[in-house]
Amino acid sequence: MNKIAVYTICKNEEKFVNKWLDSMSEADYMVVLDTGSTDATIKLLEEGKKKYPNLIYAQKVIDPWRFDVARNANIDIIPKDANILFENDLDEWLAPGWSKPIRERWVEGVHERGEYMYAWSHLENGDPARVFRYNKLHTWNWRWKAPVHEYLARVGVEDNTAANYTAEETIDFGFDVFLHHYPDPTKSRGSYLGLLELRCAEDPDDEVAPVYLAHEYSYRGKYQKSIDLLQHLIDYAKSYTDLERANFYMFMGDDYLALDQAETAVQCYLKAISKAPEYRDPYMHLAEWLQTNNYNLAAIGYVREALKRTVRQYSWLEGDAIWSYVPYDILSRAYFYLGEYAKSAAAATVALSKDPDNKRLQDNWKIIQPTLVDFEGDI
Repeated sequence: MNKIAVYTICKNEEKFVNKWLDSMSEADYMVVLDTGSTDATIKLLEEGKKKYPNLIYAQKVIDPWRFDVARNANIDIIPKDANILFENDLDEWLAPGWSKPIRERWVEGVHERGEYMYAWSHLENGDPARVFRYNKLHTWNWRWKAPVHEYLARVGVEDNTAANYTAEETIDFGFDVFLHHYPDPTKSRGSYLGLLELRCAEDPDDEVAPVYLAHEYSYRGKYQKSIDLLQHLIDYAKSYTDLERANFYMFMGDDYLALDQAETAVQCYLKAISKAPEYRDPYMHLAEWLQTNNYNLAAIGYVREALKRTVRQYSWLEGDAIWSYVPYDILSRAYFYLGEYAKSAAAATVALSKDPDNKRLQDNWKIIQPTLVDFEGDI
C-alpha cells in the first residue's frame, strides 16, 4: 500500500504554517525541518501536532546555508515506511483530493518520479496565472543537488542532471494534483546571487544555473550582466530548445528596454518570435512596448497574432497573465487612443471578465465607459 510523506523546510513562516498543515493533512506523514525560526513557527507546529498526529518536525541550523543540504536533512527524518516522497514549501498548498490519484495510480517498483500542475502565481481575483508542470514527487532513490534552485538527482549516478529519469519511470497526474504557490513578497532573497555564483563555480558545465543567474542579475538591476550572460548561452550552449532560446531573446529585450535601448529591444523581441513562432509571450512583450509608445496599430497587430497561438505550453517560461487579461487590456488601450471607443470598450469588457478584481482594469473601465456604444464584431 502506498504511503505518502510530504516534506518541507522552513524558517520564520508563521503566516503559512496552519494553511500548509490543513492542505497537506491527506498525507500519511507531514515532515517539517525548521532551520532556525525566531517567530511563532515552532509554537504553531507544536499546536499543529495536537490536531495532526501525522506531523513530524525537527530543528536544525544549516551553516553555511545551502538549499540542497537543508532539503536532504529534511529527507533524513522521514519515516522509512513511506514510499512516495513529496517536497514542497510552506507557501505552497495543494488543492483538496490530491492524495487519492497518487495512492491509486503510483506503482511501486515502476514509478520513480511524479509530475503534476503548479500555479506559480495568481491573478488578483485568485485565479491561477503562470501554470506549468512540476516534478517534486519521488522515491527514496533521489537526493537534492545544488546550493540554490536545487534539483533532484538520482543517488549513485555519475554525471547527474535534473532530467535523469525516463518517461517509463514517470507518472503524470496533470491537474488531478494541483499545487498552488502564494509567496511572501516581503521575504528576502538576499542569498540567491551568491549561491547561484557558487553553483556555477561548482559545475561549469551546468547549463541551467546561468539562466537563473541572468534573471537574478536583471532582478537586481544589473541589466548588462544579464544580457551578456544570455547572449553567451545563445551563442555557445547546446542543450536549449528553440522555446528556451526565444525566452532568452525576450528577456534580453526587457533588459535592453531597462537600459533605454528600445531599438535593440525590439530586435530581440522579433528574434524571439522568429525562434519560436508558437510562443505567445514575445508577441505580448513587443505589443506592450508598442502600445505604451503610441504605436497602437502595430500593437493591435501583434496582439492579434498572439491570440492565434491557442495551444498553451504549460511551461515555466510562460508569463503570468499572457493567457488571461493582458492581450485584451493592450487591445483596449490601443483602440482607445485610436479613437475606436466601441472596440476599446469591447476589449476592456473581456479583460475585466478575466480579472474582475484588478483595480487598474477597473479604473480604465471608468474612463472608457462614457464612450460606450453597442458593438458587434471582431476586436
